[in-house]
Amino acid sequence: IYRQASAIAVISPGFKQSLLKKGISEEKIHVILNWADEKIYRPVPRDTCLAEKFGMERRFNIVYAGSMGPPQGLHNVIEAASMLSDIPDVQLVLIGDGLDKTSLEKAVKARNLKNVRFLPRQPASQMPFFYALADALLVHLIDDPLFAITIPGKTQSYLACGRPLLMSIKGDATNLVIEAGAGVVVRPSDSADLACAIRKLYAMSPAERQAMGNAGRDYFLKNLTMDMSLDKYENLFNKLYFCRN
Repeated sequence: IYRQASAIAVISPGFKQSLLKKGISEEKIHVILNWADEKIYRPVPRDTCLAEKFGMERRFNIVYAGSMGPPQGLHNVIEAASMLSDIPDVQLVLIGDGLDKTSLEKAVKARNLKNVRFLPRQPASQMPFFYALADALLVHLIDDPLFAITIPGKTQSYLACGRPLLMSIKGDATNLVIEAGAGVVVRPSDSADLACAIRKLYAMSPAERQAMGNAGRDYFLKNLTMDMSLDKYENLFNKLYFCRN
């Protein structure tokens, strides 16, 4: 199928390298990153009432939003939370659902942790308002070669909302955030390193954290909007059409 294709679009540099190793011609491989819908994902004012309602007011919130299953490896987050109990302000907020959610909740209860909060899945339209309550937004996947060439969709959404990112993942997604100057990177599946990074973020001034958020938003606007990605697809389709005619 790859050999017969006129062009192949991939969503990360790592996917391109994977195809090159399979002997696919570089000329036909085009990296077009996924986007986030900027009409939904954008910086919004902090909503104190929302923060009070969901227990996020007057706390330093590290927010994870999305699936809670084996690939996300969120028991590592619970372990990191147990190392941060000496900082009462710090709270890890896990928003979403998934196969591991019940076991995660049981682990928190068994450890009697007071610094982990679970919230149910929310409509996409509401997520920017939860992100606005975050001091950092967490991307978390287990240490696996496949995930090193993956850019989780939440990366683009987080960047669009202008908050600092905390990246617990190897490879392309982390490289993107480093290039943008938009966050802090830790080794995946390493709870001690994750706890250390959260302490580092906590020690920063609000202005330093906001500077990272602003850098991420700027990078998103320059590289990851829907119109930009669709333009790249359209240009590719036009190129193929005119080459065949």
